[in-house]
Amino acid sequence: MMVKDWRLVVLAVYAVAIAYLMVDAGRPDSAEWFGFAAFFMVFALAPLALLCLTRSHRTAKGVAAIVLGLSGLWVIVDTLYRAAPDAQSALVFAVVPALQWVAAMIVLVGLMVMGRVGSGK
Repeated sequence: MMVKDWRLVVLAVYAVAIAYLMVDAGRPDSAEWFGFAAFFMVFALAPLALLCLTRSHRTAKGVAAIVLGLSGLWVIVDTLYRAAPDAQSALVFAVVPALQWVAAMIVLVGLMVMGRVGSGK
């Protein structure tokens, strides 16, 4: 069975990777952890979901989603596993999606401007 839109695979792989990193970095033995994790999971997936679930400029948005996803995962892995241990390391789960939102908005505005310039409006 082929996936109709390859960007959904990108989003699914990113979701699995983020979920694994959250479970590995967190304390899933407490009940309140799951509520916070669900919020941060939605917050972490939203920028890529915006790029992967919209219809126009599929290739450009898909490539942008791959770049944002890989760079976000690299920063998270680097912060959690390669950098010196720090009590604030888990803040990476809030900072990276916020920066990804900014980047996704830049991509969307750029594509919108390119569409208007290309159509002569």
